[in-house]
Amino acid sequence: MRRALWFGLGVGSSIWARRAVQRKVRSYQPGPMAARVGRRASALRADVRAAVVEGRAAMRDYQADAHSEAEAAVRRSAIRPVPGR
Repeated sequence: MRRALWFGLGVGSSIWARRAVQRKVRSYQPGPMAARVGRRASALRADVRAAVVEGRAAMRDYQADAHSEAEAAVRRSAIRPVPGR
């Protein structure tokens, strides 16, 4: 009885291991590999586009803040009294 149990476990694990190896080998064949690379390239492209859009928006906000601060500084300097008068 024990031998039959261990024999069955050995056969079952061998079948499982063989299928796992075959799945892994199939995933590295040219067709699936090309599809996976294509999906990753598309995702990377979308991420880069989103980063560029976000960076440009941040740049516009920063420039608007800097411009308004510069205008405020000019207004403050124009209001100051002239020394000696």
